[in-house]
Amino acid sequence: MVPPRNLATVPFQGATLIVMRGATPAETLVAMKPLVEGMGLAWEAQHRKLTSHPVLGKGITEITIPSAGGPQAYTALPLSRLNFWLATIHSNKVPDPQTRARVLAYQAECADVLFEHFYARASAARQAAMPALDDPRALRQALLGYTERVIALEEKVTALEPKAAALERLAGRVGSENITTTAKGLRLSPGFLFRWLGEHGWTYRRHDRGPWRARQDKIDAGHLECIETPDRTRDDRSFLAVHVTPKGRARLAEIFSQAEMSGLRSSPRAT
Repeated sequence: MVPPRNLATVPFQGATLIVMRGATPAETLVAMKPLVEGMGLAWEAQHRKLTSHPVLGKGITEITIPSAGGPQAYTALPLSRLNFWLATIHSNKVPDPQTRARVLAYQAECADVLFEHFYARASAARQAAMPALDDPRALRQALLGYTERVIALEEKVTALEPKAAALERLAGRVGSENITTTAKGLRLSPGFLFRWLGEHGWTYRRHDRGPWRARQDKIDAGHLECIETPDRTRDDRSFLAVHVTPKGRARLAEIFSQAEMSGLRSSPRAT
């Protein structure tokens, strides 16, 4: 038994329909006996049809209605399935003209009247929130609002694109790398990256043919580090080689991705 909640009576076609309102039409329960008898039909026959129907039978429940003679139990059907049940009644098989006319009236209006009784306010509120199609000023304001939101979303996406491209460039790479390896991972030519780092204050040379060295501020920032590397020409010697850290590669990837998307980069790709 479903306990009473939001009990309401709705007059329709000379009958009094009993309804327990829910949050949605699927949760709003219509007592079927008053409705069936209001149509002029026999309740016993319709009750058998409801309980034996493969779809409607799964939707019926019982509600308890307080009355002067004590609580009464009614078989109820969700409002969302009421039109389905009404469609199962064949008015052309009803012999009495007055009853047939009442059946047709219920089929044409009953479910809509109940829906409007309980949900017209919510429906009207949704309609009021929408701009009137015949009001150019309201439509223009609505379109401006939509346009502003679209532009804001596009700006967010644009701001994230370089970071996404940077992550794509760096996928699967860990640890520090020398500049040549870093260039290949960033899909740049090594010669370009060597020059770019020198021109943009990441590295420097003490003389034209001297080794590249890392700027101290880039070491402090965690973008570069100097790693002792064996000299290939002499086994007994080593030198400090500039390596790019994962943090430094992430920063470079973002810089080059952003420049590329802005159409400002003219650096050659690695072949």
